[in-house]
Amino acid sequence: MIIENIRLHKQYQYDILECLLDGKRLYFECSQIKTQDSSDLMYDAFVIAVLPLMLEKNENLFVKGNVDSILLRQVNEYILPKLCEINNFKNTLRVESTNTNVIDILSNKNVATGLSCGVDSLASIKEFRDENKPISFVTFFDAGSHGLYSSKSTDEIFNFRLENAKKAAQNIGSKLIIIRTNAHSFIEGRFESAHSFLNISCAFATLGLINEYRYASAYKFSESTLIPGDTSNYDHHILPELYSSYFKTASTLKKYTRLERIRNISNLKISQEYLDVCTNSLSAKKNGFQNCSSCHKCMRTFMALENFTKLDNFSKIIDVEKYESSKMRYIDYLLSGDLPLHDKEILCMLYENKLITYKHKLFSRYSKFKKSLKSTLKKMF
Repeated sequence: MIIENIRLHKQYQYDILECLLDGKRLYFECSQIKTQDSSDLMYDAFVIAVLPLMLEKNENLFVKGNVDSILLRQVNEYILPKLCEINNFKNTLRVESTNTNVIDILSNKNVATGLSCGVDSLASIKEFRDENKPISFVTFFDAGSHGLYSSKSTDEIFNFRLENAKKAAQNIGSKLIIIRTNAHSFIEGRFESAHSFLNISCAFATLGLINEYRYASAYKFSESTLIPGDTSNYDHHILPELYSSYFKTASTLKKYTRLERIRNISNLKISQEYLDVCTNSLSAKKNGFQNCSSCHKCMRTFMALENFTKLDNFSKIIDVEKYESSKMRYIDYLLSGDLPLHDKEILCMLYENKLITYKHKLFSRYSKFKKSLKSTLKKMF
């Protein structure tokens, strides 16, 4: 693969950083960047964005232009060898460039973190406060988490979530940087296999405005694994090595399980007004809430919150009645068998607090019988 023809230009209120990837336009649309001379532009953000595609296609990358020399070293000596090992590649991929440069000594002046308003991002904001560390910027990215590239529903979801993030940023008194990219449109696999690198590439696209990015990893450090698939499995191991002369990356919340993170934000006013965990935002928007109150992530999160605080505190952002009517179905799922880690936490919490009743177990048995009967009848007829 080849990336070339980098350029920076203004379009309305956004700065557009773009290049060609094998002849196709790859871009970042940024609400704010560090002003630079176009002749000194670096391909760093594009290199990071393309890492998942290199793995997907099992191809090296050649850059016709400048790459930060420290970043290039880190990518070739640590990041790609580790990713190739995790994904069981026999060969090790490489990035080559026609030029290398060092922009600046790492200053760490501007520190940023994401503000999607999910559990991890709000828990990260609280971690900053607890450690008395200032936040220069908060960010909101469109790098694939809002749906398929360039679809009407994706734009609607993005704008709905963005308006919520803008209010939350104003609430905490931080400037919000907004970045959209089409990098995820080049990837055929699942977004989870690329999201950490896609989001970090957006932070790099500010061209040095952000010097340190704190990425909200989904797992506690002790829960991290070097298993291929979701990049969250190994964020804590990989991201600290993804740095350049002017930028460094770190993952947050290393000490906390998902349940502990939810507990940490359960009494925060910003959570009660802006928490957004929903995977069905269009339904939520239609019903006048930030969260649909019945999707899997809504149930998992608000069931935990109900355990830690009064659910009525969240009545601005969830339909409490709809949530209550969906609880039996979610508990039935929890009792159904093998569960992902975060759901196991919820099930353990329910058992520890004696919130699994005979009624729930009876409903679950009935549900299993019903499914089994339906399957048998389908085979017969």
